[in-house]
Amino acid sequence: MKVQNVTKEQYFDRLRPLLRERGLGVSHPTSHKYHLQFVVTCPGGECMVQIFESKKGTHARILNDVGDCGEEVQAAVERMLGRSVANATAKANKSKDGLEGASLIGTDESGKGDYFGPLVVAGVYVPAEALGEMEKIGVRDSKKLTDNRARTLAEYIESKFESSVVVLLPQRYNEMH
Repeated sequence: MKVQNVTKEQYFDRLRPLLRERGLGVSHPTSHKYHLQFVVTCPGGECMVQIFESKKGTHARILNDVGDCGEEVQAAVERMLGRSVANATAKANKSKDGLEGASLIGTDESGKGDYFGPLVVAGVYVPAEALGEMEKIGVRDSKKLTDNRARTLAEYIESKFESSVVVLLPQRYNEMH
């Protein structure tokens, strides 16, 4: 979450419109000796953000996160830094096989399936024209999401896109294995 050769005020000025675009409230920043601080509000939560400069660049730090605000801020920062889902996908597709702008199928799995619980596998088809929408709603690696945010995104994705979830209970998993 860092930017080289940018003041904390410039970082804030770049980030604020992206936060507002996501429907978040942004308080007026207060300047402290080593950082700039402001509060971001979203439905059902808020967080404090500090922007500070160091030898390695200007950074944002999310503190006191309540609800999904921190994740929303993180998504806006990633977009500001050019680390969007759509950009990363387009770069990967272009560099690998020339399929820039292609539709995607994303999958993920959770669990072991062999003894303690099921193996759950989910997949979703996202048309190329919807990749920007996925970026805008904050889709990213599930390890970077809270459980509440993952549930909210899952409900939205399942309502908008073709998807499937397969659950293999331990007995069936062991039969197949």
